[in-house]
Amino acid sequence: MSELNPRVPAAPSGSTVVLAQSQPEPDHFAGLDAALAARGIWSDRLVADQAPVRLGPKTKVVIIKDQSSFVARYALEQGQRVGATIVLLMDGIVEYRNTFLNPAAGSNFLRLAPADVVACAGEMDRQTLSALGNHAVVTGLPRLAGLNTLPPLTTDRAI
Repeated sequence: MSELNPRVPAAPSGSTVVLAQSQPEPDHFAGLDAALAARGIWSDRLVADQAPVRLGPKTKVVIIKDQSSFVARYALEQGQRVGATIVLLMDGIVEYRNTFLNPAAGSNFLRLAPADVVACAGEMDRQTLSALGNHAVVTGLPRLAGLNTLPPLTTDRAI
């Protein structure tokens, strides 16, 4: 249990990276746990259907995939409390029309993102997010990296 709130358990003492995601969404962090473990970095997950945990001082990075879900907001608060670096992963391509002209997003969407860094797909996204005052970095699209092993499309192939 946490010393600050005995009803809220403390996160495991070895937690270095915390991945926060709502359920039942698809796993936006698929493979990331294994990639971190292969580098000797211990990770844990925060999901909507688990009891809340308090992040401890060994938590160095909190990764979120959105800025509005309950789990993301809780992870942001906990990460900021322990001084962790907050990373917002923009899943897939930040397409301007759907992201920035989407009336559901609101006029202040990502103007500033509540994160230390926004990881995005490409240079155009980085420039757009940077122009909004964010520190943005290009990560590419790791999920699509396997596409280069597919045979090339030919003109006689039906689309």
